[in-house]
Amino acid sequence: NTETLDELSKLDFVEELQLHGLKNIKNWDGLSKLKNLKRLKLISCDVSTEQSINFFKNLYSLKNLLIVCLLMPQLF
Repeated sequence: NTETLDELSKLDFVEELQLHGLKNIKNWDGLSKLKNLKRLKLISCDVSTEQSINFFKNLYSLKNLLIVCLLMPQLF
């Protein structure tokens, strides 16, 4: 388990990504490294209130992102 998404920097070439079951992520900066990402699906991922600003800041930094699908049982 990790509190960051630093490993995503190795996937900077992907255009579609599904992330499942992420919890307790303190730093979502790894999302901003996915410069080619067009479609993102988050399934059963929890974004805490404390981390929501960091999450959305990094999500909105993705200029190529066309579709975001949030299938989350608990957001905030």
